[in-house]
This record gives sequence, structure tokens and C-alpha cells, in this order.
Amino acid sequence: MNSDAVRAVFDRQMRRETPGDGPGVRVERAGDVVRQTGGGGDWNGVLWSGLGEDGADADAVIAAQVKHFGALGLEFEWKLYSHDTPHDLGARLAAAGFEAEPAEALMVAEVAELPTEVRLPEGVRLVPVTDAAGVRLMGEAHDEAFGSDSSRIQHQVLTRLEADPEGLVAVLAMAGDRPVCAARIEFQTGTDFASLWGGG
Repeated sequence: MNSDAVRAVFDRQMRRETPGDGPGVRVERAGDVVRQTGGGGDWNGVLWSGLGEDGADADAVIAAQVKHFGALGLEFEWKLYSHDTPHDLGARLAAAGFEAEPAEALMVAEVAELPTEVRLPEGVRLVPVTDAAGVRLMGEAHDEAFGSDSSRIQHQVLTRLEADPEGLVAVLAMAGDRPVCAARIEFQTGTDFASLWGGG
């Protein structure tokens, strides 16, 4: 696999030309950025930016996005990848008041090359999540694993299950009546990618 080529396809399909990650959201190009805007329970933010190596207009572009989401009363995230330019974009975002979250890794694999055997610990079973009750149990597992409020994720998963049940598969690991883990895969229509979430 050519990592540079895959990264270029990922940037195009999942960042610059993405249809968005749920019903009711709007993805639009605003100058040098592609952003997703939805409601308070949706993920809102900048998906991609093409600010160039010198970043001459970077600070103005950042300020414009802060103004856009601020006018709507929405919290938002700026998705920053290590190959994004300018190379000091992280520092510029911090200077504008953004707080960096822990670094994450983008991992891409051909599905055909992945192991598919499932080995569960004794007493643990997998249960598909198809309704609000299952989503609430996912939230319990998330809150315990990550120590953060899952209400936004629950809203997003339930909305996606109701509007596009083929676009998301969610699973709970249950030990008796207790949810001990939850994960989901989201299929992005019109792309070569699906994304994995959760697993804590």
C-alpha cells in the first residue's frame, strides 16, 4: 500500500468532498476550508483546510471560522492532521484559543487483509445496537471507559440509526446485563472508507 497515495485519496474523499457524517448537517467549502455545520448535538467543525505552505492568510481564515460557528452558538473542532499546512497551523490555532486534544493516529487497512475471527472472553457476548435502548447502553460503556459525557455521541448514533440504518453498524459487548464495551463502524456513502469508533 502506498501511504502517500492513500492519504491523498483520504483527504479528497473524507475531508474535501465528504457528504457529511449524518442527516441534517451541511458540508460546504468556504474559501480555503471545508466545514460541517449542524445542530448543537452534531459534530461541527473544519474538516479540511488548504492554507498553503506560507499560511499568509491562515490567521484571518481561522478568525472567520470562529466567527461563523460563534454566530450560530456552536462549539466546533478544527481537524488538524500532521501533513496539513502551514506547518505551524497547530500553534496558530492555539493562539486563537483552540485547545489541542490528545493526538490520534489515522490508520488505514485493506479490509480483505484484516483478521475477522472473534474471540470473546468467557461470559461476554456481542449484541447489535439497533434502537434507543441499545444506544443508551453504548453511552454507559463509553462514559465508563473514557470518563466523558456521551450524550452527543448517543444523539449522533441514534439519529444515524434512524435516518440511515445501513450506514452504521454498532455493537455492544455485554457481560450479563452490564455493557463492558461498545464500538461502531460508519460507512461513508460514495467513498472507499469506513471508520471505526469506540472500543473502550
